[in-house]
This record gives sequence, structure tokens and C-alpha cells, in this order.
Amino acid sequence: MGQYDTTRNALLGFTDLREIATTEGTVRIPEVSLSALTKGERLLIWRRREGHTQREAAKLLGMGMKRYTHIERGERGDELPARTSLLGELQSHEICFLLRRASGRTIPECAAEAGVSRYWYNLMEQGKACPDRLLKHWGEDGRQKQSGHRISEEV
Repeated sequence: MGQYDTTRNALLGFTDLREIATTEGTVRIPEVSLSALTKGERLLIWRRREGHTQREAAKLLGMGMKRYTHIERGERGDELPARTSLLGELQSHEICFLLRRASGRTIPECAAEAGVSRYWYNLMEQGKACPDRLLKHWGEDGRQKQSGHRISEEV
């Protein structure tokens, strides 16, 4: 879903919200299901969960680096290896990561809006730090502030 992605940004057209409890109360973030993800997004989530670089993931899956990066970017519709299809439910920080990528906005832009450092924002997206600020940033209230209008008008 990065700068080379040619898929549509279906994640930004969400209709359902998921309630997540944080230390500051409940936040409502978009509900994103695995079925809404492209093959490239599923591959990206699998790779991030496993902690692999693109090169390591390509080698593990028995494919060349070029082919792997094209699939992850959404430029090829190749079938994914079976091990990448058993992801289970998306975690809240992964949904926020996908929303940011679908929006086309950078980590520094979003970090400034959320009032945290770029480094901290990145840790939250990776699930290595408490994601409460991240959830608030991409939650219903945060999206209203970012867009300047109500969420129902975005859909």
C-alpha cells in the first residue's frame, strides 16, 4: 500500500467501528476485516508479525526479492503461500498502521498530529509500545479532527 500501490484505498471507506478500551476510556476505530485486505496487505501484516525484512520473507517463501516486493506493493496478483493466509484477527495497532498507509500520510505527519515523536509513533504501529495515543489518533474523534468534518461524511 505504499507509494507504488495501485490498489484502491478500501480501508478509508469503512462503515463499521470497533470499540477498544484504552487507559483514557473507550475509543472507536474502524473495523477492518482480513477479507477487506489485498494480498499485498496480508503479506505485509504476516511479515511484520514474523519480524522479517522483505529479503528474509522472500527467501523464506522461496521467491525472488523482486517478485516479493511487487506482491507486497499490490503490483502482482500472485497466490500467497499458505503460511501467510492464517493471520487470524487484526490487532488494533495493525488496523491503525493500515489506515495510515491507506491515507497516504507519513509517520512524521501523523506523529505530529498525535503529539508524539516519529520514533514513538513507529513503535506503537509495530505493537512495541502501548498504542493508546495511536488509537486515539485514528479513532472516531481523531479522524473528525484530522478531516475537519464528521466521519459519516467520509463514507
